[in-house]
Amino acid sequence: MRLSPDACYTLPMTLGPNFSSTEPKTEIAESAPWRRDLIRYAGVVTSIIIAALVRLPLHHVLGPAAPFVTFFPAVVYSAWVLGATGGLFAMSLALAIVTMVILPATHADLNDPTNQRSLILFVAVSAAVSAMGHTQQRARRLTEQSEALKSTILQVAMDGIITIDKAGRIHEFNPAAEKMFGYSRNEVLGKQIGETLVPPTRRVQGRHGFEHYSAPEGESVLGRRTEAIAMRRTGEEFPIELVVMPLSGSWGHVAYLSDITDRKKAEAEAEAALRRESMLNRVSEAIRQTTDPWQVQDVALEMLAEALGVDRCLSIVLDRKRDYVSFVAEWRRPDLPDLRGEYSLSSFDVQLDEIFPASAPLTCADVRSGQFSEKSADLLTNMGIRALLDVPMSSDGEVVGVLGVYMADAPRVWSIEEIRFVEAVAAQLRSTAEAARLLADTQSSAERETLINRIGVAIRAANDPNSIQEVAVTQLGEALGADRCYFGVYDFANSMVTVTNEWRRKDLEPIAGVHPYSNTREMFQELYKDGPTSVEPDTQKSGLSAQTRANIEELRLRSRVSVALYDSENSMGTLTAAMSDAPRDWTPDEVQLIETVATQMRSAVEMARVQQREHLIAEQLQAALQPKPPSSVSGLDIRLHYKPALDEAGVGGDFYDVFSSSPGVTFLVVGDLSGKGLAAASQVATVRNMLRFALYNEDDLGAAVTSVGRTLSQNDLLTGFATLFVGRWDSETHRLSYVNCGQEPGLVRRASGEVLELSPTGPVLAMHDDAVYDERDVQLMAGDVLAVFTDGLTEVGPTRANMLGVAGVSALLQETSLSGDSEALVRSLIDEVNAYARGGVRDDQCLLVGAIEV
Repeated sequence: MRLSPDACYTLPMTLGPNFSSTEPKTEIAESAPWRRDLIRYAGVVTSIIIAALVRLPLHHVLGPAAPFVTFFPAVVYSAWVLGATGGLFAMSLALAIVTMVILPATHADLNDPTNQRSLILFVAVSAAVSAMGHTQQRARRLTEQSEALKSTILQVAMDGIITIDKAGRIHEFNPAAEKMFGYSRNEVLGKQIGETLVPPTRRVQGRHGFEHYSAPEGESVLGRRTEAIAMRRTGEEFPIELVVMPLSGSWGHVAYLSDITDRKKAEAEAEAALRRESMLNRVSEAIRQTTDPWQVQDVALEMLAEALGVDRCLSIVLDRKRDYVSFVAEWRRPDLPDLRGEYSLSSFDVQLDEIFPASAPLTCADVRSGQFSEKSADLLTNMGIRALLDVPMSSDGEVVGVLGVYMADAPRVWSIEEIRFVEAVAAQLRSTAEAARLLADTQSSAERETLINRIGVAIRAANDPNSIQEVAVTQLGEALGADRCYFGVYDFANSMVTVTNEWRRKDLEPIAGVHPYSNTREMFQELYKDGPTSVEPDTQKSGLSAQTRANIEELRLRSRVSVALYDSENSMGTLTAAMSDAPRDWTPDEVQLIETVATQMRSAVEMARVQQREHLIAEQLQAALQPKPPSSVSGLDIRLHYKPALDEAGVGGDFYDVFSSSPGVTFLVVGDLSGKGLAAASQVATVRNMLRFALYNEDDLGAAVTSVGRTLSQNDLLTGFATLFVGRWDSETHRLSYVNCGQEPGLVRRASGEVLELSPTGPVLAMHDDAVYDERDVQLMAGDVLAVFTDGLTEVGPTRANMLGVAGVSALLQETSLSGDSEALVRSLIDEVNAYARGGVRDDQCLLVGAIEV
């Protein structure tokens, strides 16, 4: 229970100097009201009996008059103890005793006028006393309830509550205050608050109590929320949030105190993270200005040096298997030597693990401080390094590079903020450099193999190089009325010519196949000595050598026009149109047509090959975005399935990630970025790498995802949004902790057949700056199956009105046999989903299945 001072002033403000609430009341009356009332009624009866016993001996003094006089104290007592009910009960009992015992014993008559007046007076006074007793009892009960409520509030309040008198002496000190300051209540009661809880540096001479504190503007803290510094019993100073209010009666004050140490620490960490993010954004913006992978590293190192104020930054590539290290990029102070170059690792003659980080960042404030061996310290000193911070860059669990920042002349202690900043830059540099290389390769291929001209409809209809060549020779042969048209390759290395695609007159024998010629290179050079186009109206009358002419005649080529399409050191492709039986004078238009078709065919072939390569690049990009999962996960048999919605793109916005952070702990991630194809895939690396960084550095799963979502949203790092399922599998406890950011519920099929849904624990990612994601967990047992997927499995069906949905997938999972392994389960589940879709698959499909092993 945390009290809000703004809402609860009225309760403690009535506390007085005699108020005590250390122990809650445990009277019999509180625990057993019926016992209390029974005892009190017994007391009433006893008092009436005593009154009767007293009245009988007084008969000789009072005579028969005033028979009720001794019963008045009993009625007053009863009304005070039991209220109106007790007073009326005592009155009734007294009337009965007087009527049945006193009057007969004294030979008095109730009809006597004097006795009647006594009766009326007794009844009236008893009724009045009962009424006053009722009022007094109600007031007493309200007071007791108020005191009990105050006592309970003080006992259970999570905020510290302290009351002091005008002199600053402590009168109340609740359990929360005891825990906060380390004192027991008895230790501080009566002591000056300024000498006990206020740090010496904060005490002001001549002030008492909370006068030692003042608001930031120098005003009194009374009635306003302010922050201050307090002191624990150990002398430790810590920040508090303080609200002070005057108590009724002006005898002192009451204060509500909250320990805000954790909040201040969180604020400091958030501010540091914001500074890191700001610097990282500057680096990122500079990196994004170029697509040259080498320039990306140069820009990153320059920005990193500027942000940290260091003397040198290095990007290092390591290959321990090849005994190879390369300082591939460097920024340095102008007066420092250039370290770029390739070196043999063994040439360093030191323990490599000592100077190159293995898995965690390697920091050293001073290489001469004894952290390194003498050999390593000498090596680093000779390289101009006095202080270092090296961050490893890994691929498939192996360190393949290092991003390092260094001081040359002076020691330097590296802060946690600086280490995390360099780690973030390293992660982004690796991701950006890889993307830049892929982009550069794609652009280079597109530039080298740009289409020159449109080719014909028939050629454009073909979609692979072999079909394009076949269509081209067919269209050209028919257009020219030639006898034969074919595509050939001169293989100089193997001394042969291969005819791969051929169109011919129907009565001619085919020449497709391999034709070995000992003078292949010489023949080619002779035929194309004047350029890429070779025209022979009549091979029998040409000036060709006897060997070359014999080779041509063997192919039954009497007249020919041949265009060389491409060349290399060992091969050359050609497009040839020929007549078999008669010479032909090829017109310039015909020659130009053959050249044009050759150009069109070459462009189409190149385009087809580019498309094939781009598809391969897309597959490689997808492979880079979907890192290869571990070969095995302790306690889990994991299988994955991914299929983009756009086959032509080969990539999409769905992704998975499986990686370990420590032995026995594995993260299972399935995500879906809005959009399809390359547009969505281009953002996958951003989300995946930021999430990995957060999960590596934050133990709380919910806090890690919340941090990623806030960063993405506040900095507009996504063009849309993302859904995400993040699970943490602990093989030792068989517990799965998870955060679901607006994604389809994960499903757990128990061995019994029951299916459990792991519903969203927060909204979609990157939609709101203040979105918070809760962590939940589920206990898994041997024989259970976990299935995590994107909406590519649920939003399928012949129409949008008949989509499969989560319930459909759950039913399929429940019906699917578990007799096989996880791979068979994935195949069966995807087959069932696609069968239901009947061609209505609208989105990327991503599925992770894990069977819990014994």
